Amino acid sequence: MKTLKLIPVNEVKLTIVKLMITLAFSIFVYVLLFIITFLKEAYLHFSELSAGMVFDFLKTYFLEYETTTEKLIASIIILLLCGCLSILLLAGLNHKEREKI
Repeated sequence: MKTLKLIPVNEVKLTIVKLMITLAFSIFVYVLLFIITFLKEAYLHFSELSAGMVFDFLKTYFLEYETTTEKLIASIIILLLCGCLSILLLAGLNHKEREKI
């Protein structure tokens, strides 16, 4: 953090960029895991795969999560709490930056 003080940078904008990079990286890892799983299945059962089946699996992998209602509600609550925490941290950084001026 001391090295950041040497470079004039807006901490709020830096944090937002870090969050966006984290989002992009998590999407990349998600797609990479699908590709690895698909390649494994293609290697083991290539003759039984069709283009329609691959797209159905891709849709299921991204859109249709098989879970219980309790786990879905818990996931939504955790995502909302993380979002609120991020907003509070960004607001706190913005407040500290105003005090310096």
